[in-house]
Amino acid sequence: MKGSAARDYDSFFLEIALAFPFPDYFGRNWPALNDCLNDLDWLDADSYLLCIADADQLLLDHEAHLPTFVKYLKKSVKEWVNGRDDEEFPTLPTPFHVVFHCTPEQEQTLRDRLTTANMLIEKTCAL
Repeated sequence: MKGSAARDYDSFFLEIALAFPFPDYFGRNWPALNDCLNDLDWLDADSYLLCIADADQLLLDHEAHLPTFVKYLKKSVKEWVNGRDDEEFPTLPTPFHVVFHCTPEQEQTLRDRLTTANMLIEKTCAL
């Protein structure tokens, strides 16, 4: 997914629907994102990886939405990693990783934005 192509609310949902080929019924709103991220059974995968290039630009024009994305993303990652013991929709523990990528010059800006949005940064690496 390209953060540079997802700078506002509408373009964000278009871009994430390209990253995860969501079903046609994807509603392009936060509850729909939550539902689709927590039900990826149409993807035949043993693990999931969301890479966000130019992540420093993600939702930059609608900054108030970044914490909402982080909230739903964290919830989904936790649910996949732990598995879901639900009678209707059980899932086995499944790795789900997210990579926020940016240039070295933008790293601190991205860290600050994600920290403000309540995202814990576990690892960073420089090339």
